[in-house]
Amino acid sequence: CQNLHSTDYPILSYQDAKERFERQIEYDVLKQGLADTEELDEVVEIAVEILTSSAETIRVNREEKPAALVKAQYRRLNMFHIQYVMGCLGNTNTRAKNIRAVIVTALYNSVNTIGNYYGNLYRYHSGKEREEVDSS
Repeated sequence: CQNLHSTDYPILSYQDAKERFERQIEYDVLKQGLADTEELDEVVEIAVEILTSSAETIRVNREEKPAALVKAQYRRLNMFHIQYVMGCLGNTNTRAKNIRAVIVTALYNSVNTIGNYYGNLYRYHSGKEREEVDSS
């Protein structure tokens, strides 16, 4: 019986990958703030499917990307990226034809966009506060 965690056998089982990803994103902390964890669980399942994929390329934003690149991005995800993606999905009024593709792309892009998103949000709210002070 081979050790699944040895360097001689680097492919993890799906369950091992899921447990590792849940630790990576602090799943237990994330689910505490949710009344229903179904959407979180779906995001986790999609991420683990990507991380365990044996495909050479993975489709992200309608483009085939090397699987190694996509997996590297997914290994950088943390609880804040997941909250960001779930928040953006929850705030959209557009119907997604392929929600899985939207989630795959959103998770991939979140690593590179989260800082700008929160910076923009901060500037927006700071501007609103200044407008309220100026108008009073």
